Amino acid sequence: MNNYKTIILWLLFGIHCIWLSTHAYLVSQDKINPWKLGGYGMYTGPSPRPYAEVSFKNLENDGFTVIPWNQLNFQGYHSASFHHNFYCKKITAKELDVFFQDNKHLKGHDIQIQVKVNAMQKDPISKIRKTISIVDIHWETQYKYTYHVQYCKGETYTDSSISYEK
Repeated sequence: MNNYKTIILWLLFGIHCIWLSTHAYLVSQDKINPWKLGGYGMYTGPSPRPYAEVSFKNLENDGFTVIPWNQLNFQGYHSASFHHNFYCKKITAKELDVFFQDNKHLKGHDIQIQVKVNAMQKDPISKIRKTISIVDIHWETQYKYTYHVQYCKGETYTDSSISYEK
């Protein structure tokens, strides 16, 4: 009986060690939030606290004007995108449709959404906001938009969606 318990304990210890090293690897590759899924990397840097910054496309100076937080509703978007805990997860049309349902005043406007996290800067040592993904949204008609996404260390893709709500 003692032998059986010892084998199970060593097996559990081995599985735990494998997960610990897997978690550390995924965090080092910016694949997951260090505070989630066991949180073994949570004290190696600042809490990432992902958030999305939304900007209107400014045609006069070919730049972007940030929209104040009090004019936006992110509740449905953050829920649909799992609160950005999986950094390399593709942003889907469903997530954007939820965002536009919650922010009807943005429909028809070309915007950019940047998902940012806290990160450590080595020289000088400080906390910075690092952009992990950028979504450029261009409305083709009143009900159809195209979006281009840059995420996960330079990967990109383009897709389109039709917003059915009138």
